Amino acid sequence: MTGTDLTTSETNGRLAKAEPGSLMERLKNAHEGKGEVLLCDISASMGGQINFNEPTRRIDALRDMVHILQNSTTPRIVVFDSIARDTHSIPDTGGSTNLAGALMFLNRDPKPKRIVLISDGQLDNAEMAYSEAERLGVDISVIFIGSPGEPGEQFLKDLSARHNGQFTSDAHALERPKELADKVTGLLSAGNPSEEENSTIIL
Repeated sequence: MTGTDLTTSETNGRLAKAEPGSLMERLKNAHEGKGEVLLCDISASMGGQINFNEPTRRIDALRDMVHILQNSTTPRIVVFDSIARDTHSIPDTGGSTNLAGALMFLNRDPKPKRIVLISDGQLDNAEMAYSEAERLGVDISVIFIGSPGEPGEQFLKDLSARHNGQFTSDAHALERPKELADKVTGLLSAGNPSEEENSTIIL
């Protein structure tokens, strides 16, 4: 055993002592079957400004929203650009938008029950992402924060429709972090949406 390896009992001990709001707590929640995942796009395009009049970058506003969210709930948070990883806070941008790789990353133990994806939709490979979503086989809701009419919008709308989720198109969502945090909390805690709820929401 190397210095970084842990036995099962050691891992369980660390999970049991997880501090509230910590990454370890999120992993504990995942192992206990609390399978809600907030999946955040942190690709290079997320480094752009929220709008022409606001110098705040999308990634910084996303970070603020996640901080607000963590004051009231503790979902597992996974970020992705070229690669996907678990995190406690939102890192800086970089890399491509490999959603297929992120869904592949989630398709392992502990497997999520429900995903809320926040993305501007500038994907690397839409067909591969569709395939990985089918393999994963869980509910996927989407909050699209790109500009209306961009190619990624229709893809993400179709993805959520195929996977029993809600689709929200709101290019200005990051300008209202508290409202967005409340929206994410509702989607993470929701059961299977009804037929009426399984629809597009444009704010």
